[in-house]
Amino acid sequence: MSHLRSPRSGRLCPNLYLVLMHSAALICIKMFLAVVGTRYSGKSQVRDYYVSVHGFLSVRIERNALSPSVSDLSLMNSAGPFGTVGGLSTPDINALPQMDIMPPPPHPRAIFNDNTLVFPSAIELLQYVTKNWQLNFVTIDLRTQELIKLFVRRPFFMLLSIDGPLTLRFMRSGEESLEKFVRDNDRVSFGVGVSDPAKTDFDESSSLLSLRDLVNIHVFNSFKTIPSLHKHLEELNVLDPERLRPGWDAYFMTLASLASQRSNCMKRRVGAVLVRENRVVSTG
Repeated sequence: MSHLRSPRSGRLCPNLYLVLMHSAALICIKMFLAVVGTRYSGKSQVRDYYVSVHGFLSVRIERNALSPSVSDLSLMNSAGPFGTVGGLSTPDINALPQMDIMPPPPHPRAIFNDNTLVFPSAIELLQYVTKNWQLNFVTIDLRTQELIKLFVRRPFFMLLSIDGPLTLRFMRSGEESLEKFVRDNDRVSFGVGVSDPAKTDFDESSSLLSLRDLVNIHVFNSFKTIPSLHKHLEELNVLDPERLRPGWDAYFMTLASLASQRSNCMKRRVGAVLVRENRVVSTG
C-alpha cells in the first residue's frame, strides 16, 4: 500500500493514515442491541428473533448485579479510550463454541444458561462486548438509566424501545386485576411512587421515561401474532450499518437541519451545508 502524502508539501502523513484505518475499522463494527419496554410488550420476542434469525448472542446480568456498584463506576471511569477496563481478565472469543452445544464458559466468571451468557456484573459484560465488538449481542437486562449510560458511549451500542396498547398487553399477561396491572405499568413507565396518591413526587431514575433521550429505535407492538412482529422487525432493518454510523448524505442533512434551527426568518426555517469531497465548506 502506498503512503499518503500531503498535497502541498509532499510529506508523509502517518496521522492521516491512522485516522483512515481507524475509520475503516469502525465501519465493520457489529452491534450490541439492548431492548427495553413496558410489561408484556414483546421484549423477549424481539431478543429471540435476533438470536434465532440473525445469530445474535444473548447476554444477561445476574439479578443481584443489575445496579452497578460504586467500585464498578470508579473502575469504569478508569477505562481506556476503547473500553479496556483494568483489573478484569477478558477471554478469547475463539473459546466460544456454537450455540447449539452446551459450551464451557468463555468468560472466567460467566456461565451459560439456556444458550444465554450470564455475567456477574454490568462492568464485566461491558468489557466482554467491547473486547468482542466483531460479534452481535442482544440483551433485555439493561433497564435503568444508570446501567445504560455505561454502554451508550460505545459506537456499537443501540437501544431499542418497544411498547404496545395497554389493553392488549393486559390480555397477554393473563393477570386478573387490571388495576394492579395499570399500577405496575405506571411504575415501569414513569417511576416508583407515581401511582401512590399519598406521594407528591416520584423517582423516575429507573423508569422508561428516563430513557427517552437515549432510545435509538421505537417499536410499537400492536401485532396479534409473533410472526407479524418478526415481519415488522425485518422491515425496520435494524441491522443497517447507517443505524450506528450515518452515511455522508444523512450526516450532512442532519447538519443542515441543525443549521435551520438558527434561522430567524419569520416565514420558514431553512438550513444549508456547502460540501466539497465530503468536507464541509460552509453552513448557514
